[in-house]
Amino acid sequence: MFAHLIETIGSWFDRNEQRQLNRYLEGSADLAEVERRMRSYNSREFASNL
Repeated sequence: MFAHLIETIGSWFDRNEQRQLNRYLEGSADLAEVERRMRSYNSREFASNL
């Protein structure tokens, strides 16, 4: 029961993070900006995992 609850909460956070990333990338004007935003996001993710 507890493991299922933890998994459900984790999935919710994953989906929420994915929605935030999608909104961030959708604001791009062109492909170059999408790539820049992806690099920026990935470097932020890496730094937060240290």
